[in-house]
This record gives sequence, C-alpha cells and structure tokens, in this order.
Amino acid sequence: MKLRELLTDSTHPDYRRLPKHHLTVQQRNHQVPQPEHQHPSAQIHQKPHGPLRGTGKTAFLLYILMSYLCNYTKLPILNCSSKTTMKFFLVILTFLCTLSALCIAQEIECKVSANVEPLNAQAKENLTDFVEQIERYINTYRWVDEDLGAEKIYCTMTINFQASPRDNHYIAQAFIGSSRPMYKLDRSTAVTRFKDESWEFDYIRFQSLSHNDYRFDPLLSFIDFYMYVILGYDFDTYKAGDGTPYFQKAVEIINRARGASGAGRGWEINPQSNYTRAQLIDELLNPRFRDLREAMHIYHYKGLDLLYKNVIKARKNILAALEKVGKLQTKINQPSLTIRLFFETKHLEIADTFLEDPDLTVYARLAKIDPTHQKTYKEYSKKER
Repeated sequence: MKLRELLTDSTHPDYRRLPKHHLTVQQRNHQVPQPEHQHPSAQIHQKPHGPLRGTGKTAFLLYILMSYLCNYTKLPILNCSSKTTMKFFLVILTFLCTLSALCIAQEIECKVSANVEPLNAQAKENLTDFVEQIERYINTYRWVDEDLGAEKIYCTMTINFQASPRDNHYIAQAFIGSSRPMYKLDRSTAVTRFKDESWEFDYIRFQSLSHNDYRFDPLLSFIDFYMYVILGYDFDTYKAGDGTPYFQKAVEIINRARGASGAGRGWEINPQSNYTRAQLIDELLNPRFRDLREAMHIYHYKGLDLLYKNVIKARKNILAALEKVGKLQTKINQPSLTIRLFFETKHLEIADTFLEDPDLTVYARLAKIDPTHQKTYKEYSKKER
C-alpha cells in the first residue's frame, strides 16, 4: 500500500473542521443536502474536551507515516524491530505532538491598532507596548475546546483613545469586527461589526495580562466579552445554536461586571442608549430572537457558502434568510440592536450579491425588508445588469 493510500483511506477520520459544527464532511461540503436534525454524526462527533485534542490528528498521521516507513521501506536505519529505533521514534513523536499543540492553540487572529493622538505625552508613553500586549493576549490564548485545524477566526480591533483623566486611566472607544471565509471562494465575509463608545480602564506599561474567568477586569473582561461574542456569531453561521456556549460565557462576564466596582458603563441595559453590551447579549440569547440566529446560519452556510456551486439556489436561500429577519422585525415591533447590527454589517454585501439577479423586483423587496438602507438598494437597482 502506498503512503498516499494510507493517508486517504476512507476508514480513517477526516481531519477537516468536522468536530466544531457536528457535521459530516459531506454536509460541510454541501454534497449531501441532509436536514440538520437527522445528522448521522450527531452522536459521534461530540464537543471535544482537553487543550491538546488537536495533537491526536498529528499523532495519528505521524503514526501512519512511521508504520509506512517501517513496513514498506528497506532503509537499514529503520529497523522497527529494534527497541532503540522505536524509542527514538517515540521521542520524536512526543516532541512533534507538543510542538503541534503549541501551534494550534490559537483560534482567533486579531489585528489591533490604536489612535493615541488626543492624549498628552505622559499618557502616550505609558501606552508604548499596549497594542503589542493586547494582540498577544488575544492571539496566544486558546478560546475554544474545538480543534479548528488550520482555520482561524479573523478579527480587527481599533481603539481610539479619547482622554486620560488621571494617571494610568483611559477613556476609549473601540471598533471591533470579525470575518470568516466563504466556502471555495477567494474572499471573506464580515460577520460582526461593533462600535463600543463606553470603555474605561486602567493600564500600566509592561503590566502582565493574564486570563481569569472568575475576576472582573475593566480592560481584559471587555476584550474577553467581545472575543466570546465573535466566537458565538462565527459558530452560529455554520450551525444555528452552536454559538450559545460562547454567548453564555459573555453573559457570565456581564454578571461579574454588575457586581464589580469601577466596571464603567455599557454593562447594563439602558433604554436611553442605542448600544450596550448587556442589550446585545440579552437579544442574542432571548428565545424571541431565535429566528435571527437561524437566519444568520441560512444566510452564511446555505447562502454565501453555496455561491461557488449554485448561484441561483444560494441567492434564493439568502433572500429567504433576509425575509425571515424582516418577519421577525415585524413580529417584535420594536427597535432591535442585533437586527440593526446585522443589516449595518451586511447591506452592501446583500446589494452586491443580487446585482446580477434576473428578478427586477428584488431590490424593492430588499428595501422593504431593510428600509434603513433603501437608498443603497435603490442605487444598486439602477446599475447595469
């Protein structure tokens, strides 16, 4: 048997992003249009546990490689009956597995930038290492138990410092966004975009930043909150409801903030504000907004991810997802933060997706679903098709 045959044997597990979304490989590749509630793998692919789960894949492949070299080559150095040779292999295997664990431990890759121009010289100097520290804090931490393989969730965080009313204390606003790839297309889609104008925290240059799930910190808990929200949104795009564990982690941060001194604004629901972290997570976990999360899944997984293969069906699914959001807005009959954020993030992409659609009434339908951006839809309706 050739090495390639060993590594592609159908009896071996497929090592793509399978465990994350509890889907079979065929379903993730849109080869088997099977309802989600009938997944044959639902009971097999449970959420993994343990920080080094991904090393099992590396160990398996290395084991296959070692077996192949021992059994199908005649190199004198590979005398697999020798205890010394086998010990050598085990040492190498252990080393590579450990190295692999370190390499795959990060699921989020975030690019952080900061504008410190409004601050005085002393306040600026104190922030010399701030961006580097925050990037390291985010990008070197293992946020999920799932092994996402080589896939990463990309995000950006732009921090605009507004004032430093006292030594080491800062007031800032943050722009946070995330994206994910569109299946078999050489482009990504924006999943989240947040503008948070209520962030206050203390920072001392060269301070140690470490995760603590049981203590509230105005600086780090703010970052943790948004990382978990980003994860929740990302998981939901592949399977509706899969983001719930991460949204629940964000709720835990909200609860810790409410009992902490110096937590700052944004951790409470405020009817006078058009955006708070508390309101965002409250809607995401509210059963009344289940249709929005289902629509997010349809829009991405059954829409954008299908564009490479069946444009007509993909557009049909996208429109169905948008109509689902529109009906939800009519049903709740009140302003919704999550629906507003959805269309703020997606309206240009939506308009562009239907630019070559033969249905001349599609933009009028989109404007009815999303009246806030009807000007955009009207402009696209006039473009040459």
